[in-house]
Amino acid sequence: MMLIFSVLWAVSSILEYSQAFTDNRVISMHDLIAQTVGNVLGLMQTNVKRILGYSSISHSGYMLIAVLVGPVEGGGPLRNGLSAALFYIVVYGLMNLGAFGVLALLRSRGKAAEELDDLGGLATLLDLYD
Repeated sequence: MMLIFSVLWAVSSILEYSQAFTDNRVISMHDLIAQTVGNVLGLMQTNVKRILGYSSISHSGYMLIAVLVGPVEGGGPLRNGLSAALFYIVVYGLMNLGAFGVLALLRSRGKAAEELDDLGGLATLLDLYD
């Protein structure tokens, strides 16, 4: 991600002659901060729900890359960065619902699912393949 940020920073520095590129620098800085803070703080956690929360913070930074790209003229909906960000939000939201759903399912079956150590050995515990 640092490489992507560096390339975006270099491009916005070269093309700094308008207000739009200054705005891109602000978005780029927020993007970098969100990704870094979310990932670093998420690595320090052992609670699964907190890890998913910090993952959401870092993924908001990834979504800002699409906002930074923005709409491209004449490319249709597949070349629009804002459409890509909306698609990413929907897919990431569904993934998070699934992750929290699995945690709720484990809790309803009497298995503690709060800490990372609680998730060890799930394949042998649930016998999904029998």
